[in-house]
Amino acid sequence: MNDRQSETGHPGNRLVATLGRVATARKIDEVSAGKVVSLLLPAVSSLIVRKNNGVAHCFSLRGLAGLFRKDAPDTLEFGRRHCDLIKKEFDCEGFFTTDELPRYGLDLDDGNYLHLHSGADPDTDVTVVTLYTRSMAIRIRDRLTQELSNLLRESHERR
Repeated sequence: MNDRQSETGHPGNRLVATLGRVATARKIDEVSAGKVVSLLLPAVSSLIVRKNNGVAHCFSLRGLAGLFRKDAPDTLEFGRRHCDLIKKEFDCEGFFTTDELPRYGLDLDDGNYLHLHSGADPDTDVTVVTLYTRSMAIRIRDRLTQELSNLLRESHERR
């Protein structure tokens, strides 16, 4: 199975198409990620954030809001595939995004805080949240950006 195939053996054409639709609608020619910022979130009720002493390392993906939503099959698959990729490559528990909130003990106000402090535009950007070391968050950002860039390039080639 190549890296463009899902666990069920179906080609990853849906992943390319999902990113392609978002990129075309927003006129995105390249994937752009913001810098990794470290945030202290001591007051949240999230157990997974509290396990990391209330520290989250976040970065934005510009123009990609909605790409990791769990309420539509295509974005659910897209997010699951990329979280699984990060889990496998970094031997970790993956990441979550502001697209998925409210969830994980975080509410929409927490999402707004994450957007604000990661430099994201809440209307167009998605903030990716990791609960590891800052250096690992940087590596995850770089790998995720690389993977999304490859998919976007493939989408452009198919037009």
